[in-house]
Amino acid sequence: GALARGARKSVQNGSRERAEREVREGIEAGRVVYVVGASQAGKTAAVRRAIASSGRGFTALRVDLQGIGVDGVTRETFYYSTAREFARGGRVDKGHVTGAFDATSDPALAFSRSLRGIIAASSPAVVVVDEADLLVEYAFAAEALRVISTAVRDSGASAVFISIHTHTAIRRV
Repeated sequence: GALARGARKSVQNGSRERAEREVREGIEAGRVVYVVGASQAGKTAAVRRAIASSGRGFTALRVDLQGIGVDGVTRETFYYSTAREFARGGRVDKGHVTGAFDATSDPALAFSRSLRGIIAASSPAVVVVDEADLLVEYAFAAEALRVISTAVRDSGASAVFISIHTHTAIRRV
């Protein structure tokens, strides 16, 4: 189901249309939305449909953490790879990401600057983090979640975290 951060309700075992409507309403309101469901339940497709059906011309800036992986991923690799994936869906070239990372030695700060720039260039934007439960596998999980959430909030964008276990991930982070 769809659950906005801090919300007291969720869509559980509801209709697909109802879940998509709640995700769409959340992103249109500029919220962070969590979509939690069983593996292969159509969560990502539902989020894509919700974004497309909003009629507001949102650009989906998407990263699938499964594609970045967990084993051997350093803090630097995570932030750079994630920024490159977000840029791929946005209206910026790869040089934007490289420039942000060349300008500073701190990968979290470079990522934050890069994501804010990608969001600004792609506005209105929705940041989508698929397989978000993998965040807890990184030693820097709390930092990564905070950096992503802060950049999204400060940029006036919306975010959707998709997971089979986001409730566990959020509790651990």
